[in-house]
Amino acid sequence: MRRSIFTAACVLSAVSACSPLRQPLGSLMAATMGGAGTGGASGSGGAGVLKGDQIPSLPPEWGACDPTVFRCYQDPRLSLSPPPSALFGGAPDPDAAAKPQIVYPLPGAMHPINLADITFQWRRGPAVAQTVFRIRLRRANGDVFELFVPCDHAGTRGPPVDTECVSHLPPGAWLDVAGTARGETLTVDVAGADPTRPNAIATSDPLTLAFSPEDVRGGLYYWTSKITGTERLLFGAGATQPFIVPASPSNTATCGGCHAVSRDGSTIAFEQGDTAVGVLRVAATAEVNTPLFPPAASHDCGTQALNHDGSRVLVSYSGRLFLRDTATGRALFEVNETQLGLTQHAFHPEWSPDDKSIAVTVSAQGDADWSVRTGDIGVLPYNDGQFGPVETLVPTGAEFNFYPTWSPDGHWIAFATAPVGPMQTSYQQVHARLRLVNRDTRAVSELVAASGAAGSTSTWPKFAPFTQPGGLMFLTFNSKMDYGFFLPSNAGGLAQLWMTVIDVSKLAQAGADASRPPVWLPFQDVAEHSYLGWWAERIACDAGGASASACGDQQICDGGACAMVKP
Repeated sequence: MRRSIFTAACVLSAVSACSPLRQPLGSLMAATMGGAGTGGASGSGGAGVLKGDQIPSLPPEWGACDPTVFRCYQDPRLSLSPPPSALFGGAPDPDAAAKPQIVYPLPGAMHPINLADITFQWRRGPAVAQTVFRIRLRRANGDVFELFVPCDHAGTRGPPVDTECVSHLPPGAWLDVAGTARGETLTVDVAGADPTRPNAIATSDPLTLAFSPEDVRGGLYYWTSKITGTERLLFGAGATQPFIVPASPSNTATCGGCHAVSRDGSTIAFEQGDTAVGVLRVAATAEVNTPLFPPAASHDCGTQALNHDGSRVLVSYSGRLFLRDTATGRALFEVNETQLGLTQHAFHPEWSPDDKSIAVTVSAQGDADWSVRTGDIGVLPYNDGQFGPVETLVPTGAEFNFYPTWSPDGHWIAFATAPVGPMQTSYQQVHARLRLVNRDTRAVSELVAASGAAGSTSTWPKFAPFTQPGGLMFLTFNSKMDYGFFLPSNAGGLAQLWMTVIDVSKLAQAGADASRPPVWLPFQDVAEHSYLGWWAERIACDAGGASASACGDQQICDGGACAMVKP
């Protein structure tokens, strides 16, 4: 007999990853698959992955404020006489307390070269007479980028604090730094000057900052409390577009929940409505207002995963896992005790890049479609509609494991881990941290740098779809770690999307960490929750239809996929 799991109601005033925060309503719902419906093919908008350069076309804002350095920028609010660069020729300030302290970016992070926005954050010393600052980035070849800026304030949570400074760097100049230094590691410091004491320069301790060798390509879909639905963007774009909006043609219900996107970007599947009655809706991403088959009349969806071309969808709900055809909605197979073992259930599925395996959380204690109390990371072999017995890669012990995701090369699975306990579930798990398992050897590694400080709720990882030179792989996840002065101590418990890079070559050294400190993704709203970033190889569009507007600024619909306009 299958164990009952709780279902819950959607409450728009609070938030969850699969829908806003839900309260328990009842036990196992009867399975209703829904009849075969009418619908088109799962693919649309052309085939293939994104082509060309995804770096936005932004002119750099460099000037001639310091002709002795490689590149120089001066904020137009600063006085021209004397030039700010003239304030930084003095000796180091002997007062150690006067040194600025960099808060963000995080030391050692790797930034995508096509991510235009960054806000530097630092603390100045108690001598608030420091009013002019120099942000300096130095390449190994001696080239120097200098940006002269004032002290702005975050101003998002209460009145400004005199010692807290931020500066949103000019995006064109930042892209030029990143593109010039692609694949390199730079040394960064922040120096402060008091115009009344030009001979005492206080300079922060240096940190290192790396840039990716290539653009991070692909499209990112994520759930946000801003619209209680899903937004998407071509990675590198400056802003997202609302995509699955509740009480709209894209989702006729008032609640939008967990979502999945096919790896080729052609198809999206999501839970339409509250979990107690939530139903599966599948649509071509280029025509999201038209479902491929009529959604069922009763609950048949919790979490889901689409294969590469979107022709098959795995649906986990109420402790059951079904394989369905996306053209008709027809149920093709139910994964059960034969594959999983007695009393075991499969949650949080994700197809491997070659569609031959499915990573799942295997648990006998599921509280909800998205939340478990125990969990093994397992792999189900798949061959033309048939599933083999699960292979356990990471078993439950004193800790349990959940939310697996495949690396783009298919050799690694990232997942979250937390302590087992009577009140511990995977969802909103404060102690969740990120780990990595080798699919071939089952060796498990900790992703310490990415996870952040203990208690950061770092969870729900998803790999970006492409590997970069040197085998580098980018991984997004949601976390409640601090984002400098904008989310200090994350007192509001706001989940945000972060991005780290995974370099598995580092694992050749025993105990090494394959991750780096993460980058906060700047298209988010710091006053809202962001959950469950799901990647696709492209953002699909229809050049001849109304949905062509889904391509954002500085983009065109090119061969069925959104692409950045070339300079």
